[in-house]
This record gives sequence, C-alpha cells and structure tokens, in this order.
Amino acid sequence: MLTAHAFSNEALKKSAEMEASYFVPKEKMAQIDVFVADVIETVEKGKNPWVRCFERLGRFYDQRFGGTDWREKEKKFWEKKLKNLI
Repeated sequence: MLTAHAFSNEALKKSAEMEASYFVPKEKMAQIDVFVADVIETVEKGKNPWVRCFERLGRFYDQRFGGTDWREKEKKFWEKKLKNLI
C-alpha cells in the first residue's frame, strides 16, 4: 500500500483490511525495492507478506505510534492478520 494520506495506525489497519500486502510509509520509500522483493518472495513461498512487513517495519511503526499500545488495542485483528499462512 502506497498512500499520500497521513501515516497512522488507523491507516495501517485499513490497508490490511483492504487486503494490501504491505504498508510502506513515505519515510521508507527509498527502500521500495526491498519491500517489493519481500512481497514477491513471501507470496511465491506461500507465506503472509504482513509477517515480513512487521519484521522489517514493526519497530518503526512502534516508534511512530508511541509504543506498542496500537497493537494491543487491535490485538485480535493483528494476530489473525499475522498468521504465517495466507
């Protein structure tokens, strides 16, 4: 998901709900080749791209959203979304 809208935990969740495979904030666009490769690789291996997205960008999200509260508020949603199989 690439968007010009404000980067927020709500936007991250909405992109996941809309079946985006990854959410790249504009601050990380210089690495877009890495993120696209992540999506291609995980899909080819039958894995969930969101798992890889959180491996790469989870700490960045936590820093931007002021800690891990945003994950806790939507814990069931993210647990379901981050299951390892598509």
